[in-house]
Amino acid sequence: MVQTLYADGIRNMALINGMIRMEYATCPMVDAEAQENVDMETQCVVVVTPNNFLQCFRRMEQMAEKMIQAGIVSTKAEERRSGPACNTEMQATA
Repeated sequence: MVQTLYADGIRNMALINGMIRMEYATCPMVDAEAQENVDMETQCVVVVTPNNFLQCFRRMEQMAEKMIQAGIVSTKAEERRSGPACNTEMQATA
């Protein structure tokens, strides 16, 4: 059986010994007064090769495009596809 994990986001990401390590985390349940100072709690760490990371990144970009087209999210045209993340046709070296 495949285990399904929920994450509120990536808490940390690092390149260590040639592998990308992504630490997925969730926000704990807290009182309303304490919501300002909540630390995310790590739920799992996913380790992938550089090639697999780039493949996942391209697939996430494709999903983002589908969400934009479906009207689920919106973006300003000048903010889209700018910066180093715009070139996902690269391949990992080594």
